[in-house]
Amino acid sequence: MFARLWEAGLHLYDELQGIGWDWQSLDSSMCKAPFAQAAVGPAPTDRGKQGTRTEHPL
Repeated sequence: MFARLWEAGLHLYDELQGIGWDWQSLDSSMCKAPFAQAAVGPAPTDRGKQGTRTEHPL
């Protein structure tokens, strides 16, 4: 359903404004934001236990 709506929107925009089909560009980022941790705080799963971990031999 979404694909059909997207296609219809593209055709309508192409008729009204025109799409420059001769040249397209794509950009993305695959790294963590450097200051994101300070903005959102620690992850809920990183609470951890207090103290040290000890190994128990079997």
